[in-house]
Amino acid sequence: MMPGFQSPNYTQVPNDFFLMVPDMTEAELRVTIVMIRQTFGFHREGFKMGVAKLAKAAGLSRQGAL
Repeated sequence: MMPGFQSPNYTQVPNDFFLMVPDMTEAELRVTIVMIRQTFGFHREGFKMGVAKLAKAAGLSRQGAL
């Protein structure tokens, strides 16, 4: 059995993101989720992350992240 989520422990996600999901590839989805976490999740307007680190965070190869 999978454990539930601890609460309150969340990242706000823009509603428009959910409208985009059906048209995204899995790689696009993974990279976008990392970007949402790094910005909205930490209450920032932007962040710097190299492609290799972004790929690792998204569980992708470097080429997949590109």
